[in-house]
Amino acid sequence: MVIKLLKDDVINKIAAGEVIERPASIVKELIENSLDANARKIKITIANGGKDYIEVEDNGIGLDKDSIPLAFLRHATSKIMDEKDLYNIFTMGFRGEALPSIAAVSKLTLYSNKSSAAGVKAYIEAGVIKELIDYPVPQGTRIIVEELFFNTPARKGFLKTAVTESNNILDLVNKYALAYPEVAFTFIRDNKQYYKTPGNGNWLDTIKVVLGAELANSLVSIDYQGEKYIIQGYISNPDYTKRSRKNQYFFINSRPIRSPLLYRVIDNSYKGLLISREQPVIILSIKLNPEDVDVNIHPQKSEVRFKDEQGVFQVVYQILRDKLTKLDYNPIHKWQQPLDITHMASAIKEEQNKNIQAYKNKGMVSEDTMIFEHSTFDTFTQSPHRQDLYISKQEFLPDLRKKQLEFRVIGQYNLTYILIEYEDALWLIDQHAAEEKIIYSKLKNQYHNSEQPTQVLAFPLTIDLAINDIELIMANIEFFDHLGFNLGLLGHETIVIRNAPVMSLGEERTILLDIMELLKEGVTIDIYDEALMTMACKKSVKAGMSLNFHEMETLVAELFATKDYKNCPHGRPTLIKLNNYDIERMFKR
Repeated sequence: MVIKLLKDDVINKIAAGEVIERPASIVKELIENSLDANARKIKITIANGGKDYIEVEDNGIGLDKDSIPLAFLRHATSKIMDEKDLYNIFTMGFRGEALPSIAAVSKLTLYSNKSSAAGVKAYIEAGVIKELIDYPVPQGTRIIVEELFFNTPARKGFLKTAVTESNNILDLVNKYALAYPEVAFTFIRDNKQYYKTPGNGNWLDTIKVVLGAELANSLVSIDYQGEKYIIQGYISNPDYTKRSRKNQYFFINSRPIRSPLLYRVIDNSYKGLLISREQPVIILSIKLNPEDVDVNIHPQKSEVRFKDEQGVFQVVYQILRDKLTKLDYNPIHKWQQPLDITHMASAIKEEQNKNIQAYKNKGMVSEDTMIFEHSTFDTFTQSPHRQDLYISKQEFLPDLRKKQLEFRVIGQYNLTYILIEYEDALWLIDQHAAEEKIIYSKLKNQYHNSEQPTQVLAFPLTIDLAINDIELIMANIEFFDHLGFNLGLLGHETIVIRNAPVMSLGEERTILLDIMELLKEGVTIDIYDEALMTMACKKSVKAGMSLNFHEMETLVAELFATKDYKNCPHGRPTLIKLNNYDIERMFKR
């Protein structure tokens, strides 16, 4: 084959393919140009997910008429001069590819003014400047991108729905708004203003606008200044979690990035404080010498490489772990409910005695076949946090007596596993997975029979959310109603919960927010089933929680009375069996 030099228009489209993947890529490049122009106000406007219209306007230093032709040439930039500058980058952009790549696949109009003098207007179509004239505009730059991929229809076919592309853009704008609290960001989608950040430099004020006051109120601040690193931001208390890493934001020298290294730091920092599938909220800025980080390893500049990865890991881990250790936080407090211990113990003990005597009178149980014979309420008074176990035990006890189901609770290991002796074997039961299965089965049965028990809240609960979350909930209001949540709007950014499923009581906010995360993830296989799993998970006893013998016995009894009890709703085993042969083999007997 003969080697030939590609034409300029083909080269431009190849370059555009590397830089411009979707509408969000355009918004990213234009925002970065605005930030490099020292803008303190940036307004982003989109229509139809950015496929039809994208506008980014700023009050930065602007461009003069002579600079515009150069700005739309590939690799023309004012941000670096030679090779050594690649290792000391202070700006967001530096390759000189963004504007020519955008112009190559769209119809672009630019208005700009570098001073108080008359401004300039340029119109570029498919990379060719069609118009360049003087035009009166205020200082700053305004760029309008229309008909994206009009000249590359095959690539246009790979775009997602307008809703998906809009959400991608919103997520991107969120990152930059959080990275630059000193800049006022305005985001408008389909003629509706989603938010306007104050731009006052107060990080927490920006978080409240972008992510909602409910989330912001769960955060604690991080502030560290050392020789090599300045680390600042906010992390969530371990009792406020999300289902995914979507609410984990990392900024390196104010550049939003993804980092497997920092994800590992977070996982290690919160180790032992969260259960599986829980992720904390993280908004963390790390500033270091630009020579110690390489941002030129990905076309989107969204990944970085640290010169001293081990050093970054250790310092960030130590800062976060120290902060979490000093928090006034009990890892199991969110699973405990304050109860009147003395009154409850007395009432339940009296009820238990009545029931046991009734079973004896009916010949259903004798003294030598008592299953729970060693349970006492002296131990109950030491751990009064599982009232629902005692209530449900009375339902299962008669059936269990009839089955002569005999097991002996040995104790609790590592505040996570219940050890029992049953059928001449030793069983280890995961207390969280076991109760999750019990609650899930009850919920499944109730919803199958359309008997969802709901409770009118004596005091309606309010949740302050970001406007996109409000829209998501209102768009799925019937779904929440079917689950037993009666929701309404209370102001522009506040949801009110009037009724809630009985099984969610005490965890209404958390469960509602977790189900909202499911909807964000686009779970479509069986969203109702996933929602029931979420409710069951949140209401189940957690690892790290101490149970007394009575509580353990009740949980085990309910587990054995549940259909398909060997696995939790997520497929994990609820119990493991070690028979005599297994144990003797381990001891080499």
